Amino acid sequence: MTALGISVNATLVFSLERYSAVMDAYLTGLEQARSSGHDPSQIHSVASFPITWVEAEIDRRLLAIGSPAALALMGQSGIACAALAYQAYDQTCAGERWIVLAGAGAHIQRPLWLSTGGESSAHDETHSAWNGHGLNSSTVSDDNWPQDPVKHGSPMVPTPCSGGRHASRGLRP
Repeated sequence: MTALGISVNATLVFSLERYSAVMDAYLTGLEQARSSGHDPSQIHSVASFPITWVEAEIDRRLLAIGSPAALALMGQSGIACAALAYQAYDQTCAGERWIVLAGAGAHIQRPLWLSTGGESSAHDETHSAWNGHGLNSSTVSDDNWPQDPVKHGSPMVPTPCSGGRHASRGLRP
């Protein structure tokens, strides 16, 4: 569809492998669209990650294991997955394929962090406020999500796509 100049959103991306495939497909579609005479600046896309859904399933499995080490990891996997996905996003932004497309006016496929909260008892009010609010990312959440991650102590670091602006560091040790 992207190759035809049509904006497409990838929804419910559950794994990093799938995200890599989704980003590759989007870049390929942009390249094909451009070679077919479509204006890449008119094509947009997001890839949505249901980070709290992923975390709820991992937490369920950790609870079943029940060891102190497993229980200590509860409530952390959603943020870790989002941080790793954002790292893959940054790598794509720094790649030659994207640099050529950006020069032609293309828009990067933005990660969209889907957080509905409450899926795990390990979540507190700031848990899902993953500070992936880097340039070109979006968030969809329920009303329980804090509106200001910085106010809640979320660390920010520069990333290649953010032009030196902030994005998440991810899990804290």
